[in-house]
Amino acid sequence: MDVGSIGDAHGRTEDSLSFVFSDEREEYYKRIVTTADGKTLLGAVLVGDCADYDTLLQYYLNGIELPADPQGLIVAARRC
Repeated sequence: MDVGSIGDAHGRTEDSLSFVFSDEREEYYKRIVTTADGKTLLGAVLVGDCADYDTLLQYYLNGIELPADPQGLIVAARRC
């Protein structure tokens, strides 16, 4: 099983926010940890699906401001 971790993956930074997505059927878990304002990535953990790892790592390493809805970085768009 693939596992990836970045920075404060456990959300121990004071006033941090965690966004979590889990899919038991597909067997993966994703969490990103942001600052209280949701603009900066503090950490992430990905289990089972690490396709977003490189993108999240760039946000973290380069201090790139997150989109208005940061959870969209880990939640796949629903297809109709």
